Amino acid sequence: MGEIVWIGRYPVKSMLGEDLRAAVLDETGIDGDRRYALIDEQTGLVASAKNPRKWRTLLTMTARHDADGQVTITLADGTVVRHDDPSAGRLLSRAVGRPVRLGPVPRVRPSNG
Repeated sequence: MGEIVWIGRYPVKSMLGEDLRAAVLDETGIDGDRRYALIDEQTGLVASAKNPRKWRTLLTMTARHDADGQVTITLADGTVVRHDDPSAGRLLSRAVGRPVRLGPVPRVRPSNG
């Protein structure tokens, strides 16, 4: 038997996340985890902190999944923006220094076979 000593959720891929005291799990993982990502408008690719030269500022932002299902992002300068705010793309683009948009990450359900 194992013991869970920490649970974290990262609502936006490659951004800092949140500590949880409890979590709802389904077949795709923790509810609200990695549901959004920044999409590079020039390439159409998902931004990833695995490419720190291009995306190091992602790790200066924090995302949280609110009780109402919304995602709130806090930028390094303290600016707070919700995922559905019409200005989110502009604010995030300014923060990372290139044109991006916040988009949903497709949920993949495991096959039964």
